[in-house]
Amino acid sequence: MNAFDNRPIAIFDSGLGGLSVLACALELLPDERFVYLADLANAPYGERPIEEIQALVADDINLLLSHDVKAVVVACNTATAASVAHLRELHPELPIIGMEPAAKVAAEKCGGKCAVLATPATLSLGMFKKLREQLRDQIQIVAVPCPGLSNMIDHDASPEELRDYLYELIDPEDTTFTSLVLGCTHYVLISKLVQSFYPNHSIISGNEGAVRHLANILQERKICAQHLAPEGDNRVQYLCTTADPAILDKMDKVTGFAKQNQVWINAFMPQNK
Repeated sequence: MNAFDNRPIAIFDSGLGGLSVLACALELLPDERFVYLADLANAPYGERPIEEIQALVADDINLLLSHDVKAVVVACNTATAASVAHLRELHPELPIIGMEPAAKVAAEKCGGKCAVLATPATLSLGMFKKLREQLRDQIQIVAVPCPGLSNMIDHDASPEELRDYLYELIDPEDTTFTSLVLGCTHYVLISKLVQSFYPNHSIISGNEGAVRHLANILQERKICAQHLAPEGDNRVQYLCTTADPAILDKMDKVTGFAKQNQVWINAFMPQNK
């Protein structure tokens, strides 16, 4: 007999980038429900020391566990690189899925030379260095630090501002690159815009791979949800932020969830389930 577990899955990020992972999970896991946390009071993580990132992520996990979640997706490349191994030691029974730059996908699909766009912290930590070493015979990986870019996206920078920022990093006429890997979930929120800036390059993210890995873990542990949701059921149970929720009124990136009648709540306030 199959076992089922209808508790929600938690997804968190320092800001709004993880919404791109949530959108992918809603599409690929139609029976599951979710809780999302944006630690906007402490964003961005990408320029912080590793010890600060680890402490913040530990607090994020504790907040999410108060919602009785069955699995956690660390929808932040920086938080994954800094903390996921430690988190798994602290919570050995809890499935914790992390993110890494999708350089393996770039190697399989494109080869040649890829630019990995990521936060300075992600690129400086051992996880990325190990990944580059593993793939050195398959693809040439160029690390492209993007300080401040996730913050620009969180605060809805204009297309012109984003274009000018990216053009300072990579010339769109540089055909030596076959692909650009979006090594931060924030960057996935503007992936269509990035593709319009770089029409001759493949734009690759790790979101789908992470969600499919999550699906495999749920099946292996026999904790998939049973399809009992009535039509119109609100599958995103909570959208939480550690900042004042009013700040999100000015961030257009959340409008895709507004149509689901979602309300952002303060993560520190007790909520009625």
